[in-house]
Amino acid sequence: MILRNSCKIIMRMNIQYLIILFFFNVLLIQNSLSETRYSFIVSADPQYIAEKSPDPKKLDPFSDQANSRFVNIMQSFTGTKIPDSCGGGVVNDKILGILVAGDLIDSADKNGGDYPAMQRFEWAR
Repeated sequence: MILRNSCKIIMRMNIQYLIILFFFNVLLIQNSLSETRYSFIVSADPQYIAEKSPDPKKLDPFSDQANSRFVNIMQSFTGTKIPDSCGGGVVNDKILGILVAGDLIDSADKNGGDYPAMQRFEWAR
């Protein structure tokens, strides 16, 4: 029973990722037919979390450090060569956005205690 439920969850997750991949394949094919190019980043599960407090004022230190480093890495992509096997070219200096294919905040699935205040802080950030 546990194995069957685990398989259902994995299949559901795989279907979501397949839909996302299909969407971006269509977008990439359309882009290759056009002279206009767009740059975007696909990421998963940054899961930033506020300090555990009834009135949080900042992110958890580890979460803040990890996500700040991730932003710096993304900003360093400009001008990076894209391998020919992935379409070639270089990363444009005008990255239009980030698609987060997963949990943006870590506390969204938690209830009670400090979590509602943490969620409000995380979403407002």
